[in-house]
Amino acid sequence: MILQRLRAETAQQHEETEAENLASKIIDHSISLAEYKVLILQNYVTYMALENVITPVLQEHLLTDESQFLSHEKSEQLALDLKVLHMGSNYPTQELQLPQINNLAQALGALYVIEGSMLGGMMIGEHLPKCEALKEITAFHFFTKDKKEVAERWRNFCSMIRSENLSDKEIEEVIESAKNTFAFFSQVFHKVLATA
Repeated sequence: MILQRLRAETAQQHEETEAENLASKIIDHSISLAEYKVLILQNYVTYMALENVITPVLQEHLLTDESQFLSHEKSEQLALDLKVLHMGSNYPTQELQLPQINNLAQALGALYVIEGSMLGGMMIGEHLPKCEALKEITAFHFFTKDKKEVAERWRNFCSMIRSENLSDKEIEEVIESAKNTFAFFSQVFHKVLATA
């Protein structure tokens, strides 16, 4: 029930965020090296900021099911991509308006977006070798995660959120947090692109 509501009630934000994402240029193989660098930096800034606010909340409300989500794995993979591209990972984040993530419901809403985005990342990873402008890149990290691992992690997230005994108010918080997380992705995409 909660996953169906999340999917339905965040569909517009999901579509809008995808439309602004440079990853679509990987799918159609038109991405330039400069655009790919912006895309990696956009994702790094987004995931690092979100992981930094989600992790303490999950640690406070730690249930064994959530322990696998206590990592900076995504931003670490993106940092490796930045290194391959000879780019720094310093980006001024003080101007960013982070979504409010102060409780488990809000953390679950953000995780819905983060973990769901990795499913799309699997498809993007399949197209990276077909992008002519990226042929000189020696390694891809973020978009080339093991498909079975990503799918298993998504299944674990879905099982976890279904098993939480959330009140109606908490379910609303999960949905609102997911919407705010999509908005944060969009905000970072615009800010990083504007400074590139």
